[in-house]
Amino acid sequence: MARIQYGGGVVDMRGSVGGTTYSRNHAGAYSRARVKPVDPQTEEQMLIRGTLSSLAQHWRDLSPEDRADWALFAEAVSSSPSYAGQARLTGQQAYMRHSLIRVLYSPTPSNALLDPAPPLVNMPAFIQVGGLLEVAQSGGPGSEVFSVQTVLYLGSQVIDPAEELSRCRLQIQSSGVVSAGVVATSSVRRWLTVWDEPSDVPPSSTDISVAYVNVFGPTVTATAFGPTAGLASIAVWLRARFVHLPYGYATEWVPVRVPITVEQ
Repeated sequence: MARIQYGGGVVDMRGSVGGTTYSRNHAGAYSRARVKPVDPQTEEQMLIRGTLSSLAQHWRDLSPEDRADWALFAEAVSSSPSYAGQARLTGQQAYMRHSLIRVLYSPTPSNALLDPAPPLVNMPAFIQVGGLLEVAQSGGPGSEVFSVQTVLYLGSQVIDPAEELSRCRLQIQSSGVVSAGVVATSSVRRWLTVWDEPSDVPPSSTDISVAYVNVFGPTVTATAFGPTAGLASIAVWLRARFVHLPYGYATEWVPVRVPITVEQ
């Protein structure tokens, strides 16, 4: 089913109708032929499915008072679909969303289940993000193979309230090298790092070089994207968010396109 937002006319459309899928990227709205989703049943997929099944059972075991508490909590928070506006959650949806974050990322998952709903929290917000991927030429003069030197995630944040930051974690995902005009999808992004040192001030830059090389390898080859491709025609996508482990909050993912530069 396609989701459509109406204004003076149709101003946004997402989802599928018949054999056509509608979406949007940094260049604007687009449509494509609908393809049947694959189900690789990766370890991460199966973990999340098993966790959701357990949480659904736990929801059924909650007392009527706790369910009512979650219903009130859901009225105070909102979900922001990617296509437009805000959508209200049910009490069960709010419980599943916040509990899933706690179970997946808590150091002690066995103690991560929530019964009463958590208090409302003002999360840290990104105000400026960026990235740096620096490489050095290897393989001799004229070689199109470059060794990865430094990969940084750069972020500036406004904290409100400041005391909550020490209870948050910074999660970062990255794509490998893609063509410069491509927006990396979830199928090519991988977890790289989690900043989890309690502090009232987050690092202005997070070095993810080791994690990047471990996942994507130590070299970048421009000609893999065509015989005339150069570093200017390829890039990497990073994205980051804050998660609040005690109460299961998470900010929206903030993406940033990272160009590749040659170390001088």
